[in-house]
Amino acid sequence: MARIVQAADIKGQLDDHQAARGLQLISRGFPLVTNDDHETAESAAFVYDALYASIKEDTPK
Repeated sequence: MARIVQAADIKGQLDDHQAARGLQLISRGFPLVTNDDHETAESAAFVYDALYASIKEDTPK
């Protein structure tokens, strides 16, 4: 998960993980659809939780 967030946040690393570009686009949109930092954090938590659950499900056991 940390690799995806880092790749989405650091210029030049978007191709380091397949989910990074999508996460970057979603994250850039947060302030466009929320009213304040509290609402942004709440919305972001849901997205990050969903991404983590998806990755966890795809990880071989």
